Amino acid sequence: MEDNKLIAEFMGFQETSIGWYDADECLYENDNTFDTLRFNVDWNWLMPVVEKIENYNDGCTLVTIEDERCHIDTQNGYKVDTVCAAKISAVYDACCGFIEWYNNMKIN
Repeated sequence: MEDNKLIAEFMGFQETSIGWYDADECLYENDNTFDTLRFNVDWNWLMPVVEKIENYNDGCTLVTIEDERCHIDTQNGYKVDTVCAAKISAVYDACCGFIEWYNNMKIN
C-alpha cells in the first residue's frame, strides 16, 4: 500500500533489496527487515506514528481517538477529522493526512 510507504518514510524506515528496516537500528541480513508494512492493520505499528505526530511542534499537536473517529489538530492550523467503520482505519487515515500535510510544509 502506498500509504504504508508514506508512513514508513515518515517514521525513518528505509527500503532495501531485502525489505524495509527501521533506520534507527543496525541493518542485519533478514533479521530485522519487513517484507510487509503493517501500519494499517496493527496497533503496535500505528501507535508510534501517533506518538510522533503528537510530538510535532514541541508536543503542541493534539491527537484525539474516540470510537471510530480520529481528530488531529496542530497549533499552526492543520486539522483533520476522520470517521471510518473501524477505529484503526480512522487513525490510519488521519495519520496519512497529517503526513501528507507535513511533507508539503517541508517542501514549501
